[in-house]
Amino acid sequence: RPNLPYEYKLELEEKDRIIAELKQEKHQLEQAVQEGRRNEDALSHKLEESKAKHQKHMMQLEDDISDQLRMLVVQHEKDKHKLRAENKQLHEHFTQLRHENQNLLQKVELMESMVMTSKKQTTYYKEKLEE
Repeated sequence: RPNLPYEYKLELEEKDRIIAELKQEKHQLEQAVQEGRRNEDALSHKLEESKAKHQKHMMQLEDDISDQLRMLVVQHEKDKHKLRAENKQLHEHFTQLRHENQNLLQKVELMESMVMTSKKQTTYYKEKLEE
């Protein structure tokens, strides 16, 4: 370059300076791209971890809900059997009370009949005495 005219030297120096700036910008952009890829990889990894955690949580919720439903069904069956047994006892008690009531009604009818017979006899003897 020493043989070149001064204007060319200036022009070449300017071009060298621009090339150096462009190389530096290229280097900075490459670093930014690498940083972006690292960030993308990290975010992708976090996303996968988050998905896995979410999936695990959902499966746990499904298991919990399943267990609770199973317990509710079992409790429902127990309650149903208990209520049927109570219903049977109440029905038997009601039947017993109905029979007792019928017996009492028959006794009342018998007593009324005896009272009527007694009244008739009393009236009959009273009339006989008056004769």
